[in-house]
Amino acid sequence: MHYIGRASTHALVVPAAYAPFSRGYTQAVLVGAGSGATHTHLTLNVLAPGGDIAPHMHACEEGFYVLEGDAVVGVGDRVFRLRAGDFGALKFGTVHAWFNA
Repeated sequence: MHYIGRASTHALVVPAAYAPFSRGYTQAVLVGAGSGATHTHLTLNVLAPGGDIAPHMHACEEGFYVLEGDAVVGVGDRVFRLRAGDFGALKFGTVHAWFNA
């Protein structure tokens, strides 16, 4: 599989799985099953001012990179304040929540 794309051609939408427990969260799937990827998933995520995503976990690792603005991520009982240029990775099964600072 080879795929090259432009983020601006992918629409930001409220992900159905997150709609019940998030506010102000939209996502564009950049790489996934629709582009022929079997084991890779890459998304562009936007959390509006005052937005949040309730505590949740994933069955796979999650990596993130903050492009702009400020965010707060709660990981277990720790809180991290992030700003543009910060990044991280969470192992699978890690409970975490996001807030727009």
